[in-house]
Amino acid sequence: MEVTRTRSTPIFVDVDGKTRISTGRWNDKLMVQYVVENDDRWISVGELARVAWGSNNLHNKHRVRANLSRMFKLALEVNKLLAIEYEALGRHPAKAVKVCDKTKVYERDLVSAKVDKLFKARELSEAMYKLAHEMLTSVDSQIDDE
Repeated sequence: MEVTRTRSTPIFVDVDGKTRISTGRWNDKLMVQYVVENDDRWISVGELARVAWGSNNLHNKHRVRANLSRMFKLALEVNKLLAIEYEALGRHPAKAVKVCDKTKVYERDLVSAKVDKLFKARELSEAMYKLAHEMLTSVDSQIDDE
């Protein structure tokens, strides 16, 4: 008789008034969902670490930064563009993320740079690259229409 272990599907839970993932583990889809649900503000890397693992420390921030490219690609698959803001000094680590506001040039520049970087690193397919640029182009036409 073989014993199998089943894992519960991760969901968001409220712990002492703060949002956490029920399993205490990183989940790409849930983290993208969290960013999309809070699309009106910048979400710090530390906040993402707290949501995923319950602790905002240097190690967990590093782990979040390692997952940002996957989050970016997953958000692109659901037709959302994530703007990732980087520190100005030092090694330029990511410091915050948010859903790109279509009217802000700064955020569009951040998205465009990230798309180009991922495509050059062969982390984005040509179809995904074209989709991202179409989304950015539609952003330009919306701004021009206003």
